[in-house]
Amino acid sequence: RTATDQEVIGNAAYALAEIGTERAYEILLDATGNPDPFRRRAGVAGLLHMRDPRAGGALETLAQVDPEKAVRKIAIIALGEIGTGRSVPTLLNVFRTETEPDVRAGAALALGNLGDSRAVPDLLAEASDPTHNTFPRFASVVALGPLGDPQAYSGLVSIYEESDPTGNNDMKLFALMGVVATGGEQGRAYLRGVLASPPEARAKQVNPYTIVDCLRHWPHPAAADALRAMAVDDADMEVRQAAYEALDARGERDLPAPPLRPIPSGPIEYYRPPPGYDEKLPGANPDFPAESPGAKK
Repeated sequence: RTATDQEVIGNAAYALAEIGTERAYEILLDATGNPDPFRRRAGVAGLLHMRDPRAGGALETLAQVDPEKAVRKIAIIALGEIGTGRSVPTLLNVFRTETEPDVRAGAALALGNLGDSRAVPDLLAEASDPTHNTFPRFASVVALGPLGDPQAYSGLVSIYEESDPTGNNDMKLFALMGVVATGGEQGRAYLRGVLASPPEARAKQVNPYTIVDCLRHWPHPAAADALRAMAVDDADMEVRQAAYEALDARGERDLPAPPLRPIPSGPIEYYRPPPGYDEKLPGANPDFPAESPGAKK
């Protein structure tokens, strides 16, 4: 309440959150109404760390009307982490009316975290319009996957298949993750089709190893199903191996059999040294002493 140094204020808010008592909660909540914007931010950060859902009402107010963009952003982040279904209308209102692109993007991600299908139409409309600002659009694509709502499936397929003149495949990658999450078996079949594309087509899509790495770290349950399909069905043995290792790293149980390298067919080609190789051995050349290891007897 009395410190003037921002670092001290931030550390005090964190300490109060760690203490976690009712009195600490009241002090942090009171800070969200302080005239100093940094104290408001520190109060929200403390409430976020405390993860007390009772703060939802104050956070919703800040997310919509606080004059400082930084305060609105952290309030939105907090709602995405500790909010409930009650916060969805507030976040949708922010997403529809906010003028700052990064704040709108934060609202999209918060809606994805809350997992409420009421957000799907707005997120899908934003994600499907290539003329919209890239940041909120990208965040909308990212958010649609965790929602896992089948009504987003066809839209995410279209986003994955659209051409990207910038050559940035991040949008495609998260659209593909969304396809897997929202399409069930149909989505996994679509992924298998992408991975079965001929090399020249694959070069224009997301690198399969990038797909595996994203699935490895993606907490959505659909990620494990997609990795299992890749570990068993992918035509590229190296991709199958990478998918198997990703499943193992995730701690998944009942792993498929590890991929085996195919046994070569036909006669085995043994290594034959090139002509004149013997003349280069120590002892066969006057520059090397005859008793050198490997010298001819």
